[in-house]
Amino acid sequence: MTKKALCIGIDDYGNQSAPEMGMTTLNLHGCVNDAHDWANLLVRNYDFSVGDVTLLTDADATRANILKGIKSLLAGAQRGDVLVLTNSSHGFFTKDVSGDEKEDEIDCGSFTRPSGRYDEAICPYDYPKLIIDDEFRELFDGIGSGVYLTFIADACFSGSLTDGDFSKRSPQNRYNEILLTGTTDHHMSGDTKVDGRPNGFMTYHAIKVIRDAGYRLTYDRLHKNMLTDIQNGDSKYKDQNPGLEAKEEHKKLYVFTNEFKKLGDEA
Repeated sequence: MTKKALCIGIDDYGNQSAPEMGMTTLNLHGCVNDAHDWANLLVRNYDFSVGDVTLLTDADATRANILKGIKSLLAGAQRGDVLVLTNSSHGFFTKDVSGDEKEDEIDCGSFTRPSGRYDEAICPYDYPKLIIDDEFRELFDGIGSGVYLTFIADACFSGSLTDGDFSKRSPQNRYNEILLTGTTDHHMSGDTKVDGRPNGFMTYHAIKVIRDAGYRLTYDRLHKNMLTDIQNGDSKYKDQNPGLEAKEEHKKLYVFTNEFKKLGDEA
C-alpha cells in the first residue's frame, strides 16, 4: 500500500487586486499554515512518509505546478493506496464551459454573481488562471476502484468542486474520490485565528475534531462532529456549512486510511 499527499496553500498572490471579487488585494492569511498542518497531521498520525508528502505554497503553487503535482499524486495508484490532496486558497467561479451546470444567481455581499451557468474553481498563484471543476473531474475519472483519494478543498464556492455524482446510480469505476469542502458552491469561506495563528475556518475545525477523536474516526463522523463543533462555537462563520461529498460506502472509511468501519465500531 502506498500513501501519498499533495498539500497546497496560497497566502501571497503578489498583492494583485480582484475587483470582480470585490477585493483590493487577493492576499490571504492562514492558507500556508493549513498546508503545513495537514502535512504534519498525515506524517505524525497516519504513517505518511515525509518524502511522500509534497508541499506547494505561494508562488510555487501556479496552475501548471498544481496540475503537475496532482498528476504525479495519482500516477501509478493501485488498489488499496491512500492519496490525499489538500488545497487552501481563493475559490471562485467562471462561465460553464461544458453545459453541465444549472442556472442560478448568487448575492455574495461584496459582489453579485449574475444569473447564469457557472463552473466552480480554485485560484492558483497566477490568477486569473483557474483550475475548474471539469478539470478535476477529468483528472479524478482515472482513479480506479479501491484507490482512496481524499480531496480537502478549503476555499469559497468549493462545494461540487469535482462535479461528482455520488448517487447509487453512479458507475463503480467513477466518482471514487472523497471531497471535504470549506463550504457549498453558493457561499464564501472564511478564516479564523486562534492564539494569534491564522487558519482556514474549515481546516482548523476539521483538524481539531480529528485530534479530539484520537485520530480515529470515519469521514461521516468527522463531518458531523465538525458541524456540531462549529454550531457550538461563537464564530461569525456558523452559516459556512462545510460539506462532505462521497459515495455512502466511502463515508464509512476511517480518515486517511483504506479501512472501513465495521459493525459495532464506535467511530
